[in-house]
Amino acid sequence: MRNLPEGERFSLLHYAERMISVSDNTATDHLIHRLGREAVEAELTVLRNSAVARNEPFLTTREPFALELVAPPALRKAFAAAGTAERRTLLPQVDALGPEGQQRSSRSTRASMSIRRPGPTSVSRAARSREC
Repeated sequence: MRNLPEGERFSLLHYAERMISVSDNTATDHLIHRLGREAVEAELTVLRNSAVARNEPFLTTREPFALELVAPPALRKAFAAAGTAERRTLLPQVDALGPEGQQRSSRSTRASMSIRRPGPTSVSRAARSREC
């Protein structure tokens, strides 16, 4: 989907099908934005995810890459050390990182950012809970 013209609109069902059938990260991110982070996070609890706290805020597929590859070391370190509320306040800085023109950090640190991603069921179930 990332190669489609900007501004093209699709149904939630279309995004969910792309996310599941071809592991389309762009479709996943569209679903998270359209449904809302909070709706996906709420579904984690409903599905009895064992690591809800580690998945809050629920990151889009782009955000871990931005943190790992282009975020300034101070932002990456702050995000890794932060609790849920502080991570939420740092997300606008993460989202503002552009994929091009950013210098990669000299050293990759995964720190303690082990993010346990739930499977596509969580996002698709959240999509079904809203009208498509």
